[in-house]
Amino acid sequence: MPTAHYLPIPPGLRSAACDTVSRRVAPLPFVRDGIGVSGDLIAAGMECLNAEATRTLAIRQRTGADGRVQADGLDRLLATRDFSDPEISEIVSNVLRDAGIAEPAVVSDWRSHRTFRGIRLLPVWAWHFSSGGTRQDIAPGTAAPGPDVPPQWTELCPVCHNGTLTMVTGQRLFGIPETDFFACTQCGAKFVPEGEGFRLVAITRIQDPLWKRNLNTNRTPHEWATIASPQKTNTKTGSSGRAPPAKKKTHDTGPAPFTRMKDGTLGFSLGNQTHYFRPLHVEISRGTVTGLFSKATKKVRDVIHLQAYPEVRPVVEARYTGYLDQKIGFFLSELKGNNDSLYRSFLNPYGDEDYCRFRVTDPQGPGKDGVWIVVTGITIRAVGVYHNGFAPMINEKAGSILPSACYRDGDEESCRINALICRNRTDAGVYVHQMAHEPDMTQLLAALLPLCSDTPCAGNPGI
Repeated sequence: MPTAHYLPIPPGLRSAACDTVSRRVAPLPFVRDGIGVSGDLIAAGMECLNAEATRTLAIRQRTGADGRVQADGLDRLLATRDFSDPEISEIVSNVLRDAGIAEPAVVSDWRSHRTFRGIRLLPVWAWHFSSGGTRQDIAPGTAAPGPDVPPQWTELCPVCHNGTLTMVTGQRLFGIPETDFFACTQCGAKFVPEGEGFRLVAITRIQDPLWKRNLNTNRTPHEWATIASPQKTNTKTGSSGRAPPAKKKTHDTGPAPFTRMKDGTLGFSLGNQTHYFRPLHVEISRGTVTGLFSKATKKVRDVIHLQAYPEVRPVVEARYTGYLDQKIGFFLSELKGNNDSLYRSFLNPYGDEDYCRFRVTDPQGPGKDGVWIVVTGITIRAVGVYHNGFAPMINEKAGSILPSACYRDGDEESCRINALICRNRTDAGVYVHQMAHEPDMTQLLAALLPLCSDTPCAGNPGI
């Protein structure tokens, strides 16, 4: 039970957070690294962060040699709420980050001038006493909704009347500065905050009549909610006001904002042109590799002298002198086994994930150059461009992770994609669109990047 220090999370916000985690990370409850992740844990983590004035905490409490606390930690606060596993703060921080509810942060101690890894609750997921127990579905910096505004206007998309609107934080849309906006989970409609309302700037299918009727219109949350709500009976005409039966679809809806064709191809409209992404066959091995970082063979003294580890070197030299000539993988395994979080300082954010081996094949060949996407379910998880062949690039990098890739000076993006496909074996898909003209590839990539749900999202020339 939360103490008086915590403001309990509103039920509607908790439900939205659990739904977001289930869609973007894994269906709740699930197990990650041997620790059970439940709705109660998600709520407790958010309440701990929300109780801070800055909505920020160090992931682990830090104490100096004099015994003084340098940075309060999420681990300590969760322990007071019966979540006492030493790794649980790392797990819940990663889950909240992957779901887009929180973001990585740096916590500083002004006395020791030290900085520590932290986690920050995004403003749109915060709440306060005057919020009335409901989520404020507005972007930071916009005016608060009035009393006549439905508190949950994002529960039903005004465009497709099917999906829900979720916050996309700090991404850029065409012609619009980097901002926070709402995107539909089904049709991909995008609503950008403007004054006291929201402007509809994009939907999936350009031929949709709603595009012409509501594109670039700015409406209040109340007006959008009215459009989204079921139409009431017209008392004057006696008609029900229901929309006519929908025409039979010739194809299924694909991951927003794509349209799935009968052969599995995904169509993406950009301007007056449609780009078609063909699915590749993904062969995933049955086994799962855990703790791959422990197989790295460089010596500890060689690793700590690399440019990627300036703050780690003095700590290791002072506390672990006897390990300097040991293999780095063995050293980090010892640290992890002793619940010493220092081992994570050597790894990239995905360096301690479970991996698998996979290969992509395509009898037709994906072409020499083009654009690729990774999709799980109805969500775009990664995008990028490829040169000089796609299959060798992904098969030799993301498809077969080396121990050295798990480290901070390794290959973070390949680790992320491998772990993503490994966790979503049943619904992960890889698609490619062959292109030869570099400016066209750049334009298509720029259009796809804001649609990617994960952060970071690949935008490099190759994985």
